[in-house]
Amino acid sequence: MPLKVILTTRASQELVAFARHIAQDNLDAALRFLDAAEATKDQLALDPELGTAIPTDKYPQLRRWPITGFNHYLYFYESSAEQVWLIAKKAQHCYRPKLLILLLPSHDE
Repeated sequence: MPLKVILTTRASQELVAFARHIAQDNLDAALRFLDAAEATKDQLALDPELGTAIPTDKYPQLRRWPITGFNHYLYFYESSAEQVWLIAKKAQHCYRPKLLILLLPSHDE
């Protein structure tokens, strides 16, 4: 059973901003990006263990996974048994990966 995914307002705005940036050069690619972002989000909801573990002190269960077909756009997330809470972080320089952060609230919230 897929995990519940909660997309915050900021994460939604970031996805749209990335798509607008891509659309400046190629509208079809921007639409493919949005479709791929949704499909990748659904994939992670089904199997959150897909991502590469990159633990930090603050987020010991942190993982990353690229948006399918758009490897410079990354999801960062933690998962629990019930849900994934999506929030966003600003994109990096255009030659570095763009970051879309997915995090869960801590278990004590």
